[in-house]
Amino acid sequence: MVGKLTDDGILSGSMAPVLMNESHPTYGMSRNDLMARVMNARGIGEYPQEGFSGSEAAEHGNELEGYIIKTAAERLGIDKYQDEVTQVYNYDNLFSVSLDGILYNEKMIAQATDSIILMNGQDEMQLRRNGIIEAKLTSAHFTETPPPYRGPWQLQMQMMCYGAEWGAIATLYQGTRLVVNVYEADYEMQKQLVSAA
Repeated sequence: MVGKLTDDGILSGSMAPVLMNESHPTYGMSRNDLMARVMNARGIGEYPQEGFSGSEAAEHGNELEGYIIKTAAERLGIDKYQDEVTQVYNYDNLFSVSLDGILYNEKMIAQATDSIILMNGQDEMQLRRNGIIEAKLTSAHFTETPPPYRGPWQLQMQMMCYGAEWGAIATLYQGTRLVVNVYEADYEMQKQLVSAA
């Protein structure tokens, strides 16, 4: 975990579900709060806003990020990865994202298992070039498909900014089960992000 790298004056990956009006129903911020945050950061106003200020669970997630990425890479059969990414990746003037990790890969076939879920619905998926990975820790029960606020919108924005054809959300559920959801770049979702921005 390298800490926050992106500027509040531009939309970041963690704000993708807010942008798409699919933030966490209890803890997520509203689109109005997102707009206030961006406007305030750009010096355009001093709008009141509410936001998430962190929690013990978030601190645990930050501390375990390296372990989650390492375990996910091993399960995918990827030997080389980076889990301390300090570069920020941008898409036009719309998005600026930081990455939890990069999975270095030339070409391989990922196989579906109990702990690897291929989101194309197939038993295998061809992974070309480097992929990106988002690490999550949650007290929620396991679900085969992560909810929109637990990575899918964020990952699509990150793939767009980095230029990846695939990415993974590695989630440690309740401290006992680690599952890797592997996604292909979804150009329709990415178009929706651009349109919303």
